[in-house]
Amino acid sequence: MKEKNQIILLVVILVICGCAMLYLMTNNDRGAAQSLNKGSQSIKTASQVGGPFEMLDHNGELVSDKSYEGQYKMMFFGFTHCPGICPTELTKISAALDILEEKNMAENITPIFISIDPARDTPEVMKDYVAVYDKRLVGLTGSKEQVDVMKDNYKVHASKIEMEMMAPEEYMMDHSMFTYFMSPENELLLVFDVKDTAAQIAGEIESIM
Repeated sequence: MKEKNQIILLVVILVICGCAMLYLMTNNDRGAAQSLNKGSQSIKTASQVGGPFEMLDHNGELVSDKSYEGQYKMMFFGFTHCPGICPTELTKISAALDILEEKNMAENITPIFISIDPARDTPEVMKDYVAVYDKRLVGLTGSKEQVDVMKDNYKVHASKIEMEMMAPEEYMMDHSMFTYFMSPENELLLVFDVKDTAAQIAGEIESIM
């Protein structure tokens, strides 16, 4: 019976990921992407994305939006228990930075992974997680209230998914899957989605820096 439940759980996770991918590819106006144009095209609601915040980084240090002033930011929202999308996108961000680094264009870019699951994503968990993907990657988490401010500022959709066959701590998160490229002045410049490759992301960034 335990093995059967594990198989059912795996199927549920795969279905959730598949549905999220399909929904994203056919409905680019949900959550963070609403009214935003991708890539280097004009972004109608750029002034509505971003804002002040205070969170804990993966070293447990209190940081704010001012901590990254003067830096371009590549920002992705997700959670460490994510089975597929988050690892794929963080790997892609790392690869895009490698491409830009070869052209001496990555030094002024800070990649940031923001948790939408603060109950499980403590600074200690985030530290181990971001280390897997890139030494340049900053992990941010905090209280539910701090995370809610970030979600609101960046127009990020996130909701908990619980199923009967899941243990309480095994819940999943449905969330927006976009990477924001912010200016040193914290203005939104570009938005990338899961269909963009690392080379495309690096090319778009290179075109505006």
